[in-house]
Amino acid sequence: MLGQAPQRSRLLLVDSDAKEREYLRTWLHGSGYEVHAVGSGADAMVRLRHHAIEVVLTHLRLPGLNGIELLSLVKEWDPRIEVIILSNSCTVEDTLGALRGRAFDFLQTPLSDLQALNRAIAGALLQRCLGNSAARPLPVRLPPRPAEELTPREKQILSLLAQGLENKAIANHLCLGEKTVRNLLSGIYAKLGVVNRTQAVLHYQQRAWPQSL
Repeated sequence: MLGQAPQRSRLLLVDSDAKEREYLRTWLHGSGYEVHAVGSGADAMVRLRHHAIEVVLTHLRLPGLNGIELLSLVKEWDPRIEVIILSNSCTVEDTLGALRGRAFDFLQTPLSDLQALNRAIAGALLQRCLGNSAARPLPVRLPPRPAEELTPREKQILSLLAQGLENKAIANHLCLGEKTVRNLLSGIYAKLGVVNRTQAVLHYQQRAWPQSL
């Protein structure tokens, strides 16, 4: 119909911190999304039953259901919904739990670059459009071996990434600029054939490359 506004993609934001929840809700609304914001996993499931949500952004630490448990329930409800986990900790166990539950991405908070959140959401929406709509979840598959071998420096960075370090901490540890680390990570992702840090960490864990720190 002429003059009809385009439909906004629907997001569900789950965060028990009211201040942070409102901050992210305001940002995402301003970025062009329809945002439903709740403070618990139980409230999230109620909202899912009444709205056609496309992407869920949930903090890992929640009262009652945690983010990984909520991820499992969301996928049972509708495996087409993409889920992005947010956490101020990024342990290997948390990351692998998110991957096994078929989370699209795992982002560490506080988010110093909110555009990175928008890029993750855009990727999740694209995956939803291109993904399999089968009723049962697909298993996590081991990424292919890199077409090009990682350099010792890249292996160092990947090892630190698997330990849960942020880009800034990796840069400080290796005496590099943060921009250099971001560029090196982009090269690592390209070589591994992955698109984000959670997939790269899974690749690292399953290949079990020796650490050379």
